[in-house]
Amino acid sequence: MKNKIRKLFPQKVVPSGFVLTIDIIIVVISTLLAILFRHNYHTIHVFTEHKIIIMFVTILLVRSISFVIFKTHNNVLRYTSVSDLLRLVYINIIGSMIIAVINIFIYSVLKQQFVVPFSIVLLEFIITTFLMLFYRTLINALYSDSHRLDNVRNHILIYGAGELGFT
Repeated sequence: MKNKIRKLFPQKVVPSGFVLTIDIIIVVISTLLAILFRHNYHTIHVFTEHKIIIMFVTILLVRSISFVIFKTHNNVLRYTSVSDLLRLVYINIIGSMIIAVINIFIYSVLKQQFVVPFSIVLLEFIITTFLMLFYRTLINALYSDSHRLDNVRNHILIYGAGELGFT
């Protein structure tokens, strides 16, 4: 198993373009799932193709630009820490807030429907954040497990620990 994982990740660093591509694919999947969840899998009857395309383009543009501006793809996946994961959550929150501002602006100017319904914005945010956190944590765990040296053990002696040395 470890050899298969090492073959998947032969380099020490995954290219940033690959990480950005996976992030965008996650946004596409999340948007599609959010639309399907909101309308109980009956999207053909609820939206026209034109509205769905506008929703996808709006969400993809905002998310892609926020990922590039905040450089989420430049982090080394094998060293993903809790602070990196929190930063990712904050970036997704900012992206959702930008989508909401675009919604309000277009609604106030054109007096039409929202570009992206707020329920889809919320569902897309939850799904995107969960999937991004999951895949980064999974890559980190797989990499650290496959590159761990099992044969190296250091025998140590703690001197002066007193009762705290016993467990």
